[in-house]
Amino acid sequence: MTLTKPAGICFEDMIPIMRLTDNGKILESFVRVEMGESWLRTAWEAFKDIADYFDEEYLGDKAMLNQFLLMIEDDVHFSDCCLKPYL
Repeated sequence: MTLTKPAGICFEDMIPIMRLTDNGKILESFVRVEMGESWLRTAWEAFKDIADYFDEEYLGDKAMLNQFLLMIEDDVHFSDCCLKPYL
């Protein structure tokens, strides 16, 4: 299995990863509407910085995305809208 490191993935490359599943598409749309694209972009950069600092590697894109969505759940509150912050 290929390990994924967020440090090498720019925001524009992360969006198609988010759209790999129907749940990811809904969550991306929800965050863009509720928080704005600039917030989503900043959250992704923060996630990359944290992952780089701790030298995080994930077992594929979906595992990495799950961790990112769990990180932003603190601010976005997907569960309040009956959405799950994981794929």
